Amino acid sequence: MSQTKYVLDRFEGGLAVLVSDQGETRAVPGLKGQEGDVFTLREGAFIPCSGETEARRARLRARMDGIFGKKDKKEP
Repeated sequence: MSQTKYVLDRFEGGLAVLVSDQGETRAVPGLKGQEGDVFTLREGAFIPCSGETEARRARLRARMDGIFGKKDKKEP
């Protein structure tokens, strides 16, 4: 059984706004993380998924490199 994944979209005041893969939005008080972090909901608590977060970030980097070309870090 697959679990719904939520991505930390933004912070609004003291709330973390999470968006699910299905587009559902939830505002969660006191959640720690960075924008783009992935969480699953288990037993009423949002649990960070560091492996999924890194995999999504790697896919996004690869897409951006494909669109804009890979930048040399030495360039200003």
